[in-house]
Amino acid sequence: MNFADVFPGALVVAAPPNITNTCGGTVTATAGTQSIALADGVLDAGGFCTISVDVRATAEGPLLNETGTLTSSLPTQSPPASDTLAVLP
Repeated sequence: MNFADVFPGALVVAAPPNITNTCGGTVTATAGTQSIALADGVLDAGGFCTISVDVRATAEGPLLNETGTLTSSLPTQSPPASDTLAVLP
């Protein structure tokens, strides 16, 4: 399983990123950049996993974050995941 997530313009990976990964594989999250990625994650059929990375907002407001398509070795691909972060003053 692989995916990439490019953040909206007002979010960056925090320093330190404090990566948590229950998906296996390798998470790339470099402090100060606007993206994270997972390569070679493993997920059993019907299972789930979690990746979390600390981020820092550089502006306030609602920030919609949507991943790229989740890809796997199976013929079926998953749609992007999304969520909105509310950054208050």
